Amino acid sequence: MIGFLENAKTNADVFLKEVSRILTEEYGVEESIHRSKDNTAISAGSSASYLATHYTWLIPVRSAVT
Repeated sequence: MIGFLENAKTNADVFLKEVSRILTEEYGVEESIHRSKDNTAISAGSSASYLATHYTWLIPVRSAVT
């Protein structure tokens, strides 16, 4: 499983979906989760803290890629 945090910048969602597709098809990642920040002004640290608090079932995230 792998998680993606889209930062609300132009085409970030398109880019991350493509990265997700490549990881799934070429590297065997079984599942990906996509979440979005409300806007680019929120720091990644704040977003990570929010996700860790509200989505505790995501922690720990283990990579299928070795």
